[in-house]
Amino acid sequence: MIHSSFTEKYLELHQFQGQSNDCGPYCTATLLNLILNTQIQGETLAQEMNKISWKGPFLLIKRIKNWATFPWGIVEEFKIKGVPARWSPFTNPDSLYANLVRNSHTIIIIGELKPKAWAHYLILTAQDHEKGWGFVNSAKPAAEIDWIPSAQFDQQWNAYGRISIIVG
Repeated sequence: MIHSSFTEKYLELHQFQGQSNDCGPYCTATLLNLILNTQIQGETLAQEMNKISWKGPFLLIKRIKNWATFPWGIVEEFKIKGVPARWSPFTNPDSLYANLVRNSHTIIIIGELKPKAWAHYLILTAQDHEKGWGFVNSAKPAAEIDWIPSAQFDQQWNAYGRISIIVG
């Protein structure tokens, strides 16, 4: 088993999103609080991210109001606060393991397209050959590692194009 050296801190800073669709802003707030030693609330950040903004001459939509957050919206929020971040689709699964070894902060998105579409952002924190992949999950009230078996994770991560967001 491998854990990020930040696992304990991730869990300490965990925020429960309740019934909201704000997993992206909650993951972002958790990492910003760790990196910048701030106390940003996920709910507050979600409201900020609802606003349409401009990036140069281009309109930037970070999220659909009170619903879906785009990966580029999360990256932009980190950059606004001076934290480097990048997102990429079609991430090689071996990269997730390497990110854990390097202690890189990694947010991924999982979900399903059928029978009813859903998506969810999680902070990667562990991998175990028996338990699968471990995450900090803002949809869970408890501050504990949420394990997803590898086969289930692969299917759900593939559904949204194996997107990962690397922060820091």
